[in-house]
Amino acid sequence: MNIDEVELKAKKLEYFISESINYTSAVMHSYKRKALAFRVASLMFGGAATVLLGLSAGEATKQLFVNIAFVLTALVTILNSLESFLSNRSLWVAHENAVASFNNLYDSLRFYLEGKHAESIELSRLEHYFNDYENIWNALNETWQKERRSSRVRSLEQKRSVES
Repeated sequence: MNIDEVELKAKKLEYFISESINYTSAVMHSYKRKALAFRVASLMFGGAATVLLGLSAGEATKQLFVNIAFVLTALVTILNSLESFLSNRSLWVAHENAVASFNNLYDSLRFYLEGKHAESIELSRLEHYFNDYENIWNALNETWQKERRSSRVRSLEQKRSVES
């Protein structure tokens, strides 16, 4: 392999890692926003239901508060079931780990390439970095698939418990 090809591979790998950092960061933030939205909504509805049940009022108003609290607790149940099914929190954490791994790999590659002339770049080192890059993606994909499978199992278990 000639020097230009090795240099091109080094630049391409640097680009791949950089784009992977950008992409997984964006996806991570999306999962984070969703996970936090579910959690905050659940806490707000649960807190509001608790307050409504604790308020002192006349009989007609008390019944209205109980009915509203019942609706709010049903919403909390739905939100918690959806949160479990969608796995936003665990996918947020998985993407956060991938971003950290991609950043470490990028820094390591940049450190290796810094100040090197094209003829001193070792193809075997680049291949090692590329294998690490693929391993990060493979680990993230395995986590995603595991979460999708386990969310289906959780969903079926919840359905069975409702039916019984």
